[in-house]
Amino acid sequence: MVIEGGRGRGINVWDAFTHRYPELGVNAYRLSIAWSRIIPRGKRSRGINQDGINYYSGLIDALLARNITPFVTLFHWDLPQTLQDEYEGFLDRQVIEDFKNYADVCFEAFGGRVKNWITINQLFTVPTRGYALGTDAPGRCSPWVDKRCYGGNSSTEPYIVAHHQLLAHATVVDLYRKKYKGRYPDIMRQLVGSRLPNFTEAEARLVYRSYDFLGLNYYVTQYAQAIGPSPPGQLTAMTDSRAKLTSKDENGNAPGPPFDAKGTFYRPRGMLDVMEHFKNRYGNPLIYVTENGISTPGSESFDDSVADYKRIDYLCSHLCFLRKAIEEKKVNVKGYFAWSLGDNYEFCAGYTVRFGLSYVDFANLTADRDLKASGKWYKKFLQANTKDNENQGLLRSSLSFENEKLADA
Repeated sequence: MVIEGGRGRGINVWDAFTHRYPELGVNAYRLSIAWSRIIPRGKRSRGINQDGINYYSGLIDALLARNITPFVTLFHWDLPQTLQDEYEGFLDRQVIEDFKNYADVCFEAFGGRVKNWITINQLFTVPTRGYALGTDAPGRCSPWVDKRCYGGNSSTEPYIVAHHQLLAHATVVDLYRKKYKGRYPDIMRQLVGSRLPNFTEAEARLVYRSYDFLGLNYYVTQYAQAIGPSPPGQLTAMTDSRAKLTSKDENGNAPGPPFDAKGTFYRPRGMLDVMEHFKNRYGNPLIYVTENGISTPGSESFDDSVADYKRIDYLCSHLCFLRKAIEEKKVNVKGYFAWSLGDNYEFCAGYTVRFGLSYVDFANLTADRDLKASGKWYKKFLQANTKDNENQGLLRSSLSFENEKLADA
């Protein structure tokens, strides 16, 4: 959940909401810090907003006082506009140093209390949606992709942005430790060629294994269909992989139940498959599931919204396969965060969808929050799990999971 805070305001619903975390039964909470709230003008040299520091400090203290471990994301797509105006943000290498300085401020202010940091949320989103498709800020793409884009090149800019994000991430991690050697995969260098930026030898050492854990956001399932190379004038990062993502296979079959009304679907077993992939390919790294959830229409009535049995089925089925990954496949998963605690403003979708375990009245944001059926179920689920030794299985539960939940959806 992205939380910004604000100077001079009274206690808001998010502050008051912290006392409900223990009631729900969670022992960890993931939040994102707004870069522009900590350093409004982007660069550390231009001043730090102490009010922003104080706000997040109070929130972290409130969590710790209730024995809730904070997991903090440094960048959730909210680049300060001043840096976008000044040098086009992540298109320029200057952003690496500015991100490092911003992270350093956060580490100095909160590092004594926050032990789990996530550098960049969903690293692929800004390059693809912001610079290849133009659907997200800053809205850049090639004119043949979308004439509404104010500028851009869908064949090169996504790689430059992703390149700088990787270096920004690695530079922040290097505040703690040194790296060895790394480079882009051979197949990626072969397909993208000269459009792919190069790491210097020092940068490659910096990037290699520049993580302590992997944060996995898992929502939907898609098929990959092989395609040929794009025409020279229509190169884009979205097709350089020689694959096209589709919601149904070549016979029109969906991988599982519908996720939303937009033609996307989910397959709970995919949670197990992707966990096994990480284990087998990357040496069983430490993993936290940092987002997993399903939306319902924001236009639903209160009664329909709180009777969210579809969400219970979604969470239950995914948690079952996560449990299977941990207990049977011995995948090194140590935590899980449902998205999200309460209904909130979703990027691009705004208030048109609801992901929360708690109901939020969008017309009256100061109103009390009501646990949905999914929130009550999740509370019981967590209470059942607290009776187990941590090393005996993160997700062992006394709740009844039907055998068909483990069937291939």
